[in-house]
Amino acid sequence: DGKVHIDSTFSRLLGKPPIMVAGMTSTTIKAGFVSAVLSAGYHVELAGGGYYNPKALPAKVAEIQAKIPTCVGITLNALYINQRPEGFCVAAGIQVPKKQPKSSIYERRRSRKRSSPTIVRVLRFSSDQVQIL
Repeated sequence: DGKVHIDSTFSRLLGKPPIMVAGMTSTTIKAGFVSAVLSAGYHVELAGGGYYNPKALPAKVAEIQAKIPTCVGITLNALYINQRPEGFCVAAGIQVPKKQPKSSIYERRRSRKRSSPTIVRVLRFSSDQVQIL
């Protein structure tokens, strides 16, 4: 067809262009920016920093969800979440997933037909418990 197509594991896994906007506080904590990238069809991580109370992150996720198509997932880069106020740590009882071969993760992801490898839905968010699906 005369067009250049880039085929990568990333683009096959997500069904999106092979470009990712990595989570970086202070840029990707902005709901307008994150929702614009997602709505344009690209993958972006919501930065895990910059939330100074237990209600801020769920509010940000809800704000982004209101601005993006229903079937688009949100990926949270939780690397820099402050453990003390957010209660986000293994010692708090959050299970660490077992190591799996890349191929099984890829196949499971494809069979579910989700738009993002990490779908974040904050069900309950307090200083002593976090549930992320």
